[in-house]
Amino acid sequence: MTRSAWRDALRPLSYPTFRLLLAGRSADNLAHAIAPIALAFAVLDLGGTPSQLGLVLAARAVPTVVLVLFGGVLADRLPRHLVLVAANIVGATTQALVAVLLLTGGAEIWMIAAIEVVNGSASAFLFPAASGLTPQTVPAAHLQQANALVRLTHNGAFITGAAGAGLLVATAGPGWAFAIDAL
Repeated sequence: MTRSAWRDALRPLSYPTFRLLLAGRSADNLAHAIAPIALAFAVLDLGGTPSQLGLVLAARAVPTVVLVLFGGVLADRLPRHLVLVAANIVGATTQALVAVLLLTGGAEIWMIAAIEVVNGSASAFLFPAASGLTPQTVPAAHLQQANALVRLTHNGAFITGAAGAGLLVATAGPGWAFAIDAL
């Protein structure tokens, strides 16, 4: 790739609003990569069976799938940045609650499943709002490059987040992984 091609590919980074969005989405993607691994170990540490683990993971995933279209409609009708902020606040709160329950020894599998229903619901609003914000941060001529950068950082965050989650759970435990996720 020539120097000019690199410059063109990275041009969206010259827009401050895009840089902020990219940084925020990268942090959010890291957190979303940590959660399933921490969740799996939390359930297993509580003595959960593989079936219970499947139910807890489904409690997180099903609301996301069921509500994502509604989340997209809401993100189109309300200011996307407000939907994104609200969804992130709900997600951080749920993960912080799980962290507190795990770290204090008060967690039960049913509690985690119920909290993860709320977390999965928040994700259904977060994803469409975040996707719709990218075109608002760069001119149309740079949208393709901006989307490529978003996908690149998305994939990188999920890879590093999953690896980091494994290390975090192994060294500090799932409660601390949820605390980092909430941050």
